[in-house]
Amino acid sequence: MRSRVDADAWREVWELRDIAFPNRNVARAGPVSLMNLLCKKRATLTFLHVHHEDLKRAIELAGPNRFNAQETWQRVFRDAERAVLRQTPVAFPELGYLPRAARDLVLWHRQARLAGMPALRVPKVVAKLMLDQDGLFAAACNQYRASMNAVAAWAKERSLMNPAGSECIPRRVSLLDAYMEDSERIPALQRRDGYGPHLEVTEALAAEQPPLEDAEQLLSTLPMFRMLAAEEAAALARTARPLALGPMERFVIQGAAGTSLFVVADGEIEVVLSRAQGPDLKIATLGRGEVVGEMSLLTGEPRAATVRAVDGALVYEIGRLQYAPLLHTHREWVEELAAIMEERLRQREADLNAYDARTRRRDICRRIVQHFSLPDGGAPHAAAPAD
Repeated sequence: MRSRVDADAWREVWELRDIAFPNRNVARAGPVSLMNLLCKKRATLTFLHVHHEDLKRAIELAGPNRFNAQETWQRVFRDAERAVLRQTPVAFPELGYLPRAARDLVLWHRQARLAGMPALRVPKVVAKLMLDQDGLFAAACNQYRASMNAVAAWAKERSLMNPAGSECIPRRVSLLDAYMEDSERIPALQRRDGYGPHLEVTEALAAEQPPLEDAEQLLSTLPMFRMLAAEEAAALARTARPLALGPMERFVIQGAAGTSLFVVADGEIEVVLSRAQGPDLKIATLGRGEVVGEMSLLTGEPRAATVRAVDGALVYEIGRLQYAPLLHTHREWVEELAAIMEERLRQREADLNAYDARTRRRDICRRIVQHFSLPDGGAPHAAAPAD
């Protein structure tokens, strides 16, 4: 491992540690120049680049992880975000010398968003400095996410990771992005990692168990379980395992072995299909009462697609050990279950054929436009690839 470390790159990071002292042309932030904040920002971004080049070597040495690497990657990213929030007063003592409004601007500003905003009561030099810059939090968040996504893409090309979607770490799983854009996502992200609902709370979160009656009522409405007697439904509900999922968390991985199905109790889930050619395809968004994974439960086939929560979800897992005794008791269910599965497969094939047809149409339109040198009037819409 030591031989793979780029020592020259780390020397470059070390050389960026110099302090920017005050001069007559730049405002002060206590005993240093305000420019010291930008120097630290530049050093941090350089550190991230070098660190993730080393991380590629570590992933290569560790070998393939095609099943939970994406969720681990996302957790590492959020833990880094939490560390940034906790360590800011220590890492950037210069901020303590700025007015509150200026401090918030330096931390939270998004590039070019000063235009059209109400007048800010901050020193002009600070406003000018930040106009074409992301704030410290936004810069760290964006660069760290981009860097980790680049490493994940590198690992995917080498079959070391198998993330779903176009990005291993989409914006939706970022705590800082949620704080700045959609604070309602924060509790779900915190719960996913075992914390309380607020960013500053770090105590472990007690697990919540949904009421048994909810599982019983839900199972009684589903075609796969409509043959159950009341006592059988109650027994199955007691053994169903509730899984609380965070935003974009996968719980079914395409190609993996599986012996259980999942029933959506709350929230929404996405079904994502990876194909040999083209991007991952989001083929369905499902809500309460929908079932996934039943083919693997009933036939033992590998998972046909990846399934993940959207903004968090609660699902019930029912495994082979719970379902097998029912089939042994009710052999007559097999034909009806096969008919249900046939209809599901037919619908899935129709969805994929429709997507392929839209994609082909879009490609033909593009070729006609190019062949006749026509102005681009917009191509027919094709289903968007998975995020």
